[in-house]
Amino acid sequence: MNKIILLILCVLVSSCVLMRDPEPEYIQAAYATIGKHIRQQKQLGYSVDGNGGSMTTDVTELMISYEINKAVDISEARQRLVMLVESLLEIANNDSRLRPYMHCYPFTNKNAHISLSFNDKANLCLYPNVACVFNVNGMVYYSVAFDNTSPLETEFEEPYEEARRKVFGY
Repeated sequence: MNKIILLILCVLVSSCVLMRDPEPEYIQAAYATIGKHIRQQKQLGYSVDGNGGSMTTDVTELMISYEINKAVDISEARQRLVMLVESLLEIANNDSRLRPYMHCYPFTNKNAHISLSFNDKANLCLYPNVACVFNVNGMVYYSVAFDNTSPLETEFEEPYEEARRKVFGY
């Protein structure tokens, strides 16, 4: 009797999984682009905390959260963030599969949200260095922790374009 009930449950569960609608092509294309960026960055020592985007009816934003075990100052945090954003933009803007689904073309830093956390191997913030840097709506925010129990505080902020000029010199 228990085997029959188990068999019926297995059939029901598997039929529900098979009946699930496939994800729309624009979401598949977005995650393929994100996956390509993640694979490239893993080779450079970054770990992924999360990813996603704004994809209600098309692809408005791509978002990836990375971390690396390294102590950095604002200058190195800026350089790392700008390089991550620019590489994501290059991949997205050159992706022929994604392009028809992009809300606007070309994507700019306002469409590519990256956050990058810096910590030690025990996942603790490296005070007094930058703990996190991220870009949102054209601004870059640099946060520090004053110890491992207090919340992060924004230490410095600047427009993304200014950060980019500082990194590339133009």
